[in-house]
Amino acid sequence: MTRTNTDLAPLVPVDNLAERAVLGAIMDSAEVYSAALEANLTADSFFFEDHRRIFQTMLDLSEAGVPVDSITILDRLGGNDFLAALIADLVSGCVPVVSHTLAHVQILKRKARLRHLLNLSGWLDKSVGDPRADPDEIEREARIMLDEAKGVL
Repeated sequence: MTRTNTDLAPLVPVDNLAERAVLGAIMDSAEVYSAALEANLTADSFFFEDHRRIFQTMLDLSEAGVPVDSITILDRLGGNDFLAALIADLVSGCVPVVSHTLAHVQILKRKARLRHLLNLSGWLDKSVGDPRADPDEIEREARIMLDEAKGVL
Protein backbone atom coordinates (compact mmCIF):
# COMPACT_ATOMS: atom_id res chain seq x y z
CA MET A 1 0.00 0.00 0.00
CA THR A 2 1.38 3.40 -0.99
CA ARG A 3 0.99 6.26 1.45
CA THR A 4 0.14 9.72 0.21
CA ASN A 5 1.10 13.07 1.68
CA THR A 6 -2.40 13.41 3.10
CA ASP A 7 -1.92 10.14 5.02
CA LEU A 8 1.15 11.64 6.65
CA ALA A 9 -0.21 15.13 7.24
CA PRO A 10 -0.86 15.78 10.92
CA LEU A 11 -4.06 17.42 12.02
CA VAL A 12 -3.70 21.16 12.45
CA PRO A 13 -3.97 22.19 16.11
CA VAL A 14 -7.16 24.23 16.33
CA ASP A 15 -10.16 24.61 18.63
CA ASN A 16 -13.09 26.05 16.69
CA LEU A 17 -15.36 26.10 19.75
CA ALA A 18 -12.84 28.09 21.80
CA GLU A 19 -12.31 30.55 18.94
CA ARG A 20 -16.04 31.08 18.62
CA ALA A 21 -16.57 31.37 22.37
CA VAL A 22 -13.86 34.02 22.71
CA LEU A 23 -15.17 36.12 19.82
CA GLY A 24 -18.77 35.91 21.03
CA ALA A 25 -17.85 36.83 24.60
CA ILE A 26 -15.75 39.78 23.43
CA MET A 27 -18.63 41.10 21.33
CA ASP A 28 -20.91 40.84 24.33
CA SER A 29 -18.66 42.38 26.99
CA ALA A 30 -16.16 45.24 27.01
CA GLU A 31 -14.71 43.79 30.22
CA VAL A 32 -14.03 40.47 28.47
CA TYR A 33 -12.45 42.32 25.53
CA SER A 34 -10.08 44.20 27.87
CA ALA A 35 -9.14 41.00 29.68
CA ALA A 36 -8.43 39.19 26.40
CA LEU A 37 -6.12 41.99 25.29
CA GLU A 38 -4.33 41.94 28.64
CA ALA A 39 -3.78 38.21 28.09
CA ASN A 40 -2.00 39.13 24.82
CA LEU A 41 -4.60 37.67 22.49
CA THR A 42 -3.76 38.52 18.87
CA ALA A 43 -5.33 37.89 15.48
CA ASP A 44 -2.68 35.18 14.94
CA SER A 45 -4.13 33.31 17.91
CA PHE A 46 -7.05 32.40 15.63
CA PHE A 47 -6.75 29.70 12.99
CA PHE A 48 -9.81 30.42 10.88
CA GLU A 49 -9.49 33.37 8.49
CA ASP A 50 -13.01 34.68 9.25
CA HIS A 51 -12.20 34.62 12.96
CA ARG A 52 -8.88 36.44 12.40
CA ARG A 53 -10.69 39.06 10.32
CA ILE A 54 -13.33 39.58 12.97
CA PHE A 55 -10.75 39.91 15.75
CA GLN A 56 -8.60 42.29 13.69
CA THR A 57 -11.72 44.36 13.06
CA MET A 58 -12.32 44.46 16.82
CA LEU A 59 -8.80 45.79 17.31
CA ASP A 60 -9.26 48.39 14.55
CA LEU A 61 -12.58 49.57 15.98
CA SER A 62 -11.17 49.86 19.47
CA GLU A 63 -8.15 51.80 18.21
CA ALA A 64 -10.52 54.19 16.41
CA GLY A 65 -12.51 54.70 19.63
CA VAL A 66 -15.58 52.88 18.27
CA PRO A 67 -17.38 50.47 20.63
CA VAL A 68 -16.75 46.81 19.86
CA ASP A 69 -20.01 44.94 19.38
CA SER A 70 -21.73 42.80 16.77
CA ILE A 71 -23.32 45.78 15.01
CA THR A 72 -20.14 47.87 14.68
CA ILE A 73 -18.13 44.84 13.58
CA LEU A 74 -20.66 43.88 10.93
CA ASP A 75 -20.83 47.47 9.71
CA ARG A 76 -17.03 47.71 9.43
CA LEU A 77 -16.80 44.37 7.60
CA GLY A 78 -19.40 45.31 5.02
CA GLY A 79 -22.45 43.56 6.40
CA ASN A 80 -22.97 40.70 3.95
CA ASP A 81 -25.41 37.90 4.82
CA PHE A 82 -22.69 35.32 5.50
CA LEU A 83 -20.91 37.56 8.01
CA ALA A 84 -24.19 38.60 9.59
CA ALA A 85 -25.08 34.95 10.16
CA LEU A 86 -21.60 34.14 11.46
CA ILE A 87 -21.57 37.06 13.90
CA ALA A 88 -25.10 36.30 15.12
CA ASP A 89 -24.05 32.69 15.67
CA LEU A 90 -20.93 33.74 17.60
CA VAL A 91 -22.94 35.90 19.99
CA SER A 92 -25.74 33.36 20.41
CA GLY A 93 -25.18 31.35 23.56
CA CYS A 94 -21.83 32.96 24.40
CA VAL A 95 -20.68 33.13 28.01
CA PRO A 96 -19.26 36.62 28.61
CA VAL A 97 -17.51 35.70 31.86
CA VAL A 98 -13.92 36.89 32.12
CA SER A 99 -12.58 33.75 33.83
CA HIS A 100 -14.15 31.47 31.23
CA THR A 101 -12.93 33.57 28.34
CA LEU A 102 -9.40 33.76 29.72
CA ALA A 103 -9.32 29.97 29.91
CA HIS A 104 -10.44 29.86 26.29
CA VAL A 105 -7.80 32.45 25.34
CA GLN A 106 -5.13 30.19 26.82
CA ILE A 107 -6.43 27.34 24.66
CA LEU A 108 -6.17 29.55 21.56
CA LYS A 109 -2.66 30.65 22.42
CA ARG A 110 -1.54 27.06 23.05
CA LYS A 111 -3.00 25.93 19.72
CA ALA A 112 -1.33 28.87 17.95
CA ARG A 113 2.01 27.90 19.44
CA LEU A 114 1.53 24.30 18.31
CA ARG A 115 0.73 25.53 14.79
CA HIS A 116 3.92 27.60 14.85
CA LEU A 117 5.89 24.50 15.86
CA LEU A 118 4.16 22.48 13.14
CA ASN A 119 5.27 25.09 10.59
CA LEU A 120 8.80 24.84 11.99
CA SER A 121 8.78 21.07 11.53
CA GLY A 122 7.75 21.49 7.89
CA TRP A 123 10.51 24.05 7.38
CA LEU A 124 13.06 21.70 8.99
CA ASP A 125 11.91 18.80 6.82
CA LYS A 126 12.34 20.90 3.69
CA SER A 127 15.65 22.44 4.81
CA VAL A 128 17.45 19.20 5.64
CA GLY A 129 16.40 17.79 2.27
CA ASP A 130 18.37 20.47 0.44
CA PRO A 131 21.59 18.87 -0.88
CA ARG A 132 23.46 22.11 -0.11
CA ALA A 133 22.09 22.28 3.44
CA ASP A 134 24.41 23.64 6.13
CA PRO A 135 23.52 21.94 9.45
CA ASP A 136 24.92 24.85 11.48
CA GLU A 137 22.81 27.38 9.58
CA ILE A 138 19.68 25.21 9.85
CA GLU A 139 20.24 24.79 13.57
CA ARG A 140 20.77 28.55 14.07
CA GLU A 141 17.58 29.39 12.18
CA ALA A 142 15.65 26.65 13.98
CA ARG A 143 16.66 28.10 17.35
CA ILE A 144 15.42 31.52 16.27
CA MET A 145 12.12 30.01 15.18
CA LEU A 146 11.80 28.11 18.47
CA ASP A 147 12.35 31.35 20.36
CA GLU A 148 9.59 32.92 18.25
CA ALA A 149 7.29 30.01 19.16
CA LYS A 150 7.85 30.79 22.84
CA GLY A 151 6.70 34.33 22.16
CA VAL A 152 3.39 33.12 20.71
CA LEU A 153 2.23 32.35 24.24
